[in-house]
Amino acid sequence: MKNILTFICLLFLMFSDAQNSFPNDLVPMGLKGKVKKMRQKSINKGAKPYLLDETFFFDKDGYLEKIEHHTLPQVNIERKSLGRLTIFSFINDDSRLGVTFGETDNDTIKVQRIRLLNDKTIKIQEKQIWNKDYESEIIHKLDSSNKLVESETTVFKGKSKNILFNYSCKFIYKNSLIKEIITKSNGVINKTQIDNEKLDDYENFTFRNHISESGTIMFTEEREIEYY
Repeated sequence: MKNILTFICLLFLMFSDAQNSFPNDLVPMGLKGKVKKMRQKSINKGAKPYLLDETFFFDKDGYLEKIEHHTLPQVNIERKSLGRLTIFSFINDDSRLGVTFGETDNDTIKVQRIRLLNDKTIKIQEKQIWNKDYESEIIHKLDSSNKLVESETTVFKGKSKNILFNYSCKFIYKNSLIKEIITKSNGVINKTQIDNEKLDDYENFTFRNHISESGTIMFTEEREIEYY
């Protein structure tokens, strides 16, 4: 469970969003420079290793246009198909829509409504189209420089709004890089350290490890970044 929660926290960094007076998507994702495309491989080092392989596409203003998603059951398998695709569009100045499509056709799997509640708080309402028994609500909080510092997710039982699960993540930075992730679920707190980072010329990480409190490598992340 601890590995899963930490892995979910990584995803939060990929779905923070902003518009107008807020920073573009690059800042909450911890990216510098004019990034055009980024491929990120996140490898779970648990008993059953798997690979989350995603490619993010940005416009020239730094806003996410789409994400290609691939989850592979083994880390040594190269992706051969598109997998799932998320397309982003703006509804108005403070609302954005993210729609995720299936891997074999254009069936809609998931819809996200992303809204700015205030200048440092973002709310994401997510509905699973293929399984309407579950809905989720995510609250992101930004710091004074608009980095993502805290995220809380609540999973509900459909329209009943009965809470099935609640967890939170706090991101601790040194300069512009995350050095620690603190997760909390059902009152249980776990800490993950970030170590062995490799950086490119823009000081964006291209490799890093996620280390458990016992010193075990839980995840590794690799990035290939293309700039405008």
